Amino acid sequence: MNSSPLGPARDGGFWLLGLRRPDERLLLGVPMSRPDTGTLQLARLHAAGLRVARMPELTDAGTPPDAEAVAAAALGGRSGEVMRALRARGVRA
Repeated sequence: MNSSPLGPARDGGFWLLGLRRPDERLLLGVPMSRPDTGTLQLARLHAAGLRVARMPELTDAGTPPDAEAVAAAALGGRSGEVMRALRARGVRA
């Protein structure tokens, strides 16, 4: 049996969900942007009989301050480039 990776986010959500085949039933009805979203998503995957591979906990980019934090952690990556370009245009979190 293959496993589905799930990456928990520090805010209680998740930053990654990998599925072998897309299935909207695994996501529909799971409340998003809540401190228990990741826990509820994990329970949904287990209830569907999926084996879950837990990934490292990271910060997702669900809000502008989160995006700033992610970009600051990856200054040499694409996120950092995008945030620098936004700042150059006067956009702030």
